[in-house]
Order: sequence, then C-alpha cells, then structure tokens
Amino acid sequence: MILTCSFMATTMTLALIHERVPDRDVAPLSDVFLDTVSEADWALDVSEILIMIATTATSFVLVFHKHR
Repeated sequence: MILTCSFMATTMTLALIHERVPDRDVAPLSDVFLDTVSEADWALDVSEILIMIATTATSFVLVFHKHR
C-alpha cells in the first residue's frame, strides 16, 4: 500500500514538473541556492562515503536483527 502511494505521488509529481518546467532551449532554470553557494569539490566524496556507511549499516541490521 505504501509502495503504491509512493509510486502514484512520484508519477504525479513528475507529470506536474514536466508541464511547469520551461523549454530548455529558451533559458536554463535558475536556482537561488546554487547560484549563491560556491561549489564544494569534496562534497561528492563525502556523499559517497555516507552512502557506503548507510548501506553497510542496513546490511548489518538485515543480517543480524533477531526478528528478521
């Protein structure tokens, strides 16, 4: 039931955004946050490390949980 609701919400969101986004040939979409914050080269490495930690922790929980 949760999966179905999430699927429907994602599909509706993508449909709405597709209709509201302007044509890419006219002008790129502006982003206030990314225009004001400088780019951090180290952020990609940190995000990959956090994803590996989260995946490892999830694997341990799945394997060692007593009610699996």
